[in-house]
Amino acid sequence: MQLLWRALRWRAAASVATALLSAVTVLGAVLGPLWTRAGSESVLRDTLTEAGPEQNAAFGEVLGLPTRSALADLTDLMTQQDLPFHGPVIQGLKLISDMRVPGSFTPYRSALLYRQGFCQQVTLVSGRCPERAGEVLVHRTASTRMALGGELHIDATVKGERGSNPDVPLQETVVGVYLPKDQSSLYWTGEGETAFLSYGASEFGLAPIPERVPATLTVPETFERAAADVTAGDRVLGYATATRLADVSSVRLKDVPVLRDKVRAAQARVALHTSNASMYALRDNLTDQFDKAQLQGRSLGRASTVVLAQLVLLAGVVLLLVVGGSATARAPEVAAARLRGLRTRTVVGLAVAEPLVLVAAGAPVGGLLALVTVKVMAAVKLVPGTPVALPSSALLTLLVAAGALLLAVLLVCARELGKPVLELWQRTSKAPSRGALGLDGLLVAAGVGAALGCLNGPQPWVLLTPVPVSLVIALVGLRLLPVVCVPALRRTRGRRRMARFLAVRQLVRRREGALLAGLLVVAFGLAATATTAWSVANRAAVVRGDTEVGAGQVLYVGADAKHPGLDLREVVRSVDPTGTKAMAVLEYLPFSGEPGGRFLAVDSPRLSAVARWDESVVGMPVSQAQRILATPKAQFATALVTDKVSVDPLAVLASNTPRDGAVVTSVDGFQHAVLIGGTVRSLPRALSSGTIVDWSAIAYLPPSSLVALPEVWMTGPDKPLQKRLTDRGLMVLSTDVADRHRELLARSGPALAVLLSLVAAGLALVLAVATTLFSVLTSARRRGWELAALGAMGVPARTLRRASRGESLLLLVVGLSLGVAAGATACAVTLPHLPLFAGEGEDVTVPLTPGPVAVIVLLLVAVGLALGTSFLVGRVLQQAADPSRLREVQA
Repeated sequence: MQLLWRALRWRAAASVATALLSAVTVLGAVLGPLWTRAGSESVLRDTLTEAGPEQNAAFGEVLGLPTRSALADLTDLMTQQDLPFHGPVIQGLKLISDMRVPGSFTPYRSALLYRQGFCQQVTLVSGRCPERAGEVLVHRTASTRMALGGELHIDATVKGERGSNPDVPLQETVVGVYLPKDQSSLYWTGEGETAFLSYGASEFGLAPIPERVPATLTVPETFERAAADVTAGDRVLGYATATRLADVSSVRLKDVPVLRDKVRAAQARVALHTSNASMYALRDNLTDQFDKAQLQGRSLGRASTVVLAQLVLLAGVVLLLVVGGSATARAPEVAAARLRGLRTRTVVGLAVAEPLVLVAAGAPVGGLLALVTVKVMAAVKLVPGTPVALPSSALLTLLVAAGALLLAVLLVCARELGKPVLELWQRTSKAPSRGALGLDGLLVAAGVGAALGCLNGPQPWVLLTPVPVSLVIALVGLRLLPVVCVPALRRTRGRRRMARFLAVRQLVRRREGALLAGLLVVAFGLAATATTAWSVANRAAVVRGDTEVGAGQVLYVGADAKHPGLDLREVVRSVDPTGTKAMAVLEYLPFSGEPGGRFLAVDSPRLSAVARWDESVVGMPVSQAQRILATPKAQFATALVTDKVSVDPLAVLASNTPRDGAVVTSVDGFQHAVLIGGTVRSLPRALSSGTIVDWSAIAYLPPSSLVALPEVWMTGPDKPLQKRLTDRGLMVLSTDVADRHRELLARSGPALAVLLSLVAAGLALVLAVATTLFSVLTSARRRGWELAALGAMGVPARTLRRASRGESLLLLVVGLSLGVAAGATACAVTLPHLPLFAGEGEDVTVPLTPGPVAVIVLLLVAVGLALGTSFLVGRVLQQAADPSRLREVQA
């Protein structure tokens, strides 16, 4: 132990380097499972939260007679199910009803709905809540469309349950008109879309099926009457529903397997109650969300493994080189111990104990550093409160990595034990073989083949492409280095250029210098690629988030009970007279999978101030777009369309559309005749498939206001402005914020993998620079003797100091210059193939070039490392150049 302690102190620099390299190697190995676990937790929480209540609930249904007894049985059954994180039951009954006002031939299809406690969830525009069988509340939209007034009796029919599905008559008495207080409330989970989303008829006013209007609310006794036998001998077919909401905020990865099993078991138990009279079913979409989150987690895990394999390989190679150098430095000590006849155990301990102890000490430090690193990254990047646990996979990886390092170190050190004593004292190395050039050629060919294989392989392997690309450039560049340096030697032979001459000569003469330069090329190539990918990913998150929402914040609005006929554009203009904070928009959603995309009518003079419009992505300046939208011709609206919009050439021929116009199959099922004023790549909110027109174009469109979503686009969250809107009669039904989309995209699986690659590349760059310093420290005694000899020959100390610093600086400049070329090449071939999250579906495309901030930061880091390293190297060599070294014997 005393000899071991003395050895550690004598070779303090090598000891510290060995321990730190061991820690970095283990850190790279353990970082993958730790980050994958934490990232998967964050992705799971984001997935469940963004899915919304419609996906995070258990829906029990009975398809059959919608009676109170069936509802009571279903409620008891759903209450008995062991569903963790699910709350109490919300009861409901539902029928599909076709209503017709007496004297009218136009039917209106509506959901006849009972929801437990619905009177507390609506605002009465007029009348009262229903109390007896047959009494109903109708939505204000239905009241307006059907021209209802007072307590009016409505003829209705519902579908029967027999094979022919005859219509079964039903009498309804309207006792009130309502508006939901908040149709996006958790209370309406499972019924929101059915109850409140309406569709218009065809453009000819004759729909093949009755037009839908918002839900008609009633009491359970109405369903009892409808379910009874009627004269036709048929009974109605409907639903009894029991909904249990899930609290997804407390669901963690460890809960997913148990919750999956319990949901499957509950679905099987509920289905067992199916009979000839009724069919029972339990739907729980949580498992679908689990699948989505698990898919992203697996993708992150594969990408993390590939990314960190580069760091582990690089750190492991450097560690073995350092250990090998230390073993060579200990060779004379081992030889002396053998000549003195010490026991074999002592000799073996002298040869291997030092590196084994250092590696064993560095392994747990690396694991601790990995845990701290992931905690910091999680606090900065992941969902707040994401737990950073230590999974069994991380512990197993730690043990495997430590065991592999110990075995590799043991094998490296064991080579010295088998050598003869005289060879252990010999410090010369063999000259490079003549076949080295051919070997480098084979390595270049292998690197090119590996790069092509990574590009054409599975997606995670694309992240490995920068390694072979950087290796190829390093091999070619370092082979050409002597050719480049020879002219420099000739030009610097003058006495006044002695420092430059010595620096260039050392770079050409030292073989380890080429190795260090190659290491720097690979490390900086990885850093450049990771920085560019991270910059592009951040830009993509911002652009896609802004484009998906359309503005900083979008309010989905509707008129309140006191202002049924307000004009949305006039309201917005009155609360924002400057036109710089808000804009009125009507959005027509996609209908039946039509490829026409979204159809937007906007208050175009406010477009440039309010909309999030990235001209490099859209492909047109916003000022030009405003001019196009503001110039309608004749009875046609001028529109901007994306290149994926559906233009019907047959409809163009059959209509009176001008030659420069088109008929767009709109999202609401209509065909809109518009003049195409320009084609762009993408549009705010419509993305890569949609049409945008000015608000004045509404006059040219068919009367389909029921299918339009009235929206207010705002530059960002603004509570005073929102309050002024509500004071003018608008109800805010829900909101969408661009910053929220950015956060979600930046926390997706591919984005987290890109962030991890940036961290790994930064560690690789620091590792390469540290290896350069270590190489100088281990050769300081020999180099100090050479510098002392030059000083004795009359070379000034200032010249020697400049030569030492210049050599290190030149080495770093060569490595970083080739690294820039390697990084640029790797980016050019890698980025187009990366699964960047913002490019999914090609809805939004961004330039695959780094932002100026990322480039400046990367260059500053490189320059800072180069200057700092050269200064430290010069100082170490200056201290080593003591004239007393000339008394030492150099082998």
